[in-house]
Amino acid sequence: MTMAPRPRSGCSVQRSASSRRLLALLLAVGYIALVATTAHANKDQFCTAPACQSAGDFLTRTVNMSRKRNETCTNFHESVCDGWRQLVDKPDHMSRFSVLPKIHRGHKARLRGLVEDRGSSAAGTPALKQLSTLYDQCTVPEFKAALARWRAMDLSTPLGVHRAVLEGMKTGGNFLYGLTVDANSRNSDEMAVWAKQGGLSLASPKHYTDRKYRSLYLDLLQHLFADFHLSGDAHAVLAFETEIARISDSPTNLRNPYHSKPVTEATSVFPAKLQAHYTVIMDSPAYFASLKDLLAHTPTRTLKQYFLVRQLQAMLTHMHYQPMLDFRAKALHMKPPPTEEYCLSVLDRYLPYLTSLAQLQDRDAYPGGKQDWVRMQTDVKDMVERMRETYLQVVRESKWMSPATKNTALEKLANVKLVVGGEPWMLDEQAVLEFYRAYSRRVSWYATFMNFRIRDKIKTWRKLGAPNKRESATAPMVVNAFYSQPNNRITVPFGILQYPLYHVDYPLPMKLAGIGMIVAHEFTHALDSRGRRYDLNGNLANWWADKDLEQFTQKSECYVDQYNAFKIHGVSVNGRLTNAENMADNVAITLIHRIAEQAHYSPRVRILNEHGTPMPGAQAFFTAMAANWCVHFNVEAQKTALLHAVHAPSSTRVNGALQNLPAFDKTFKCPKETKRARCTLW
Repeated sequence: MTMAPRPRSGCSVQRSASSRRLLALLLAVGYIALVATTAHANKDQFCTAPACQSAGDFLTRTVNMSRKRNETCTNFHESVCDGWRQLVDKPDHMSRFSVLPKIHRGHKARLRGLVEDRGSSAAGTPALKQLSTLYDQCTVPEFKAALARWRAMDLSTPLGVHRAVLEGMKTGGNFLYGLTVDANSRNSDEMAVWAKQGGLSLASPKHYTDRKYRSLYLDLLQHLFADFHLSGDAHAVLAFETEIARISDSPTNLRNPYHSKPVTEATSVFPAKLQAHYTVIMDSPAYFASLKDLLAHTPTRTLKQYFLVRQLQAMLTHMHYQPMLDFRAKALHMKPPPTEEYCLSVLDRYLPYLTSLAQLQDRDAYPGGKQDWVRMQTDVKDMVERMRETYLQVVRESKWMSPATKNTALEKLANVKLVVGGEPWMLDEQAVLEFYRAYSRRVSWYATFMNFRIRDKIKTWRKLGAPNKRESATAPMVVNAFYSQPNNRITVPFGILQYPLYHVDYPLPMKLAGIGMIVAHEFTHALDSRGRRYDLNGNLANWWADKDLEQFTQKSECYVDQYNAFKIHGVSVNGRLTNAENMADNVAITLIHRIAEQAHYSPRVRILNEHGTPMPGAQAFFTAMAANWCVHFNVEAQKTALLHAVHAPSSTRVNGALQNLPAFDKTFKCPKETKRARCTLW
């Protein structure tokens, strides 16, 4: 008899399920091991693009030529930059030379090649044709007719003085005060007239009480009086400008936006008509109040002589006038640029959108044309959005802010706008040509470039009465980046997106160490000691809870005290004047380091140490970052800059930010005795 098969027991089913679970477990373990192996492999991954190889070779030589490698933990800037200065030559006429001026000189050399080489790839473009025609006309300006007109001006009334100020704005004479148009800091939708205290012939008000500098300036004045047949007394002009220096507000006060307020009782300085039609804001009410009294007690003749002297100085800066050259070399520590650079500088200064377009249309520099522009814009925007997310996370993690203040800060960061390359119209040939349509040549080169300046002023003043368009005015090939407080906007022009700071083929850690540090610095201005005073719409407003503001102030003061302790050539850094920039540096290095660390510093650029082996990822990251802040400097010029510059010296900026970053000490295994007290914001 055949028996029916027995049903399978439940044990077999259980064994099958167990096998599947075991297989799944083994696969999971294998996947984790693969991920770990891949992550470890990524740490050792190198960028092989030509731009990376070039950067790696240069940084290898920089590090290994440095005679101060043993100062890594005490002076990291010099441990890198001592070698950099041996490799990079400083132009004779520049008192300070770093990566940004080096990039700018590269742009100027390319622009010169374009306007002189009629066979270049951009030769047929309307932009370059117009520039080449103007370049061919360029000569050293002849301004005898202008001097005669200046002599005839009447400065006996407030209106006459104001007209002299406007004339000074055309030449760059910076006479008594300057006027510009910008957003109203209390209502950023409105454009206002900003009145700013005037400049000085010497580098700092303190120099007017220094016998050496007074003597140098008096010598220049006496030459001007004799050579240009000015009637009067050079000593009287020096005495008047010394009074201007005395009443000038300090650079620290000028950095405080709350010192700006609408004009109320300044009719003897500004014409009543100007006040009646527009909001006029002074950057220093104290200066303008004192200027009002000073003008009332100054003889018209002295005022006229001072005006002529300032105008002559502005014009003679571009000429081979020996007394002016001597004064600038001895008192300002500046030498004249090569004569051949004069014409290029004028074109670049007064036609920046045209010179930018001509360079962007150069297929030798941008073989892919607009596709190259778009690729760079997309790449940088992606990096900045990653910064934004990191910054938002850093603020969220902070423990000292109340929820309301924190949410407002997060909302402001989330609404920071970004312009990469330039505004769209600046990259459109027809729009740029239309912008300069009214800029025409005149009989003489002087008349031509004066026409350019006048047209610029007309365009600026036409903004009044119209709403703030919140557009960036920065030309695409400017070598810098900016944060605008009234517009809560970052601008990153194409001009700064250049080697060694940036290359589209760089890996992320290298981009962060270069352009990333600069852009993150601008981003953090939104919440530094000045930016925290503005709301997300760019209006001055106190949105901080009292206790939060007290905490922020304490943290800000920590940086002030810390940077006051730095000395350069025996002169202390002004921690208060440089405070906003120092805070931006510190937050920026925190942001870019966090992103680079999350990416395992990979892929990285191959930088060989003194043993011939590749630097670990973190060391390569910090080395590349520091190298971008290396600088040649004139000692006396740097001492003078400490009196008025809002940025600390490069060595202080690098060393100060790194001493507040624990990861730096860990990376280089710094001994305890090299560590200092740290400041943190978030």
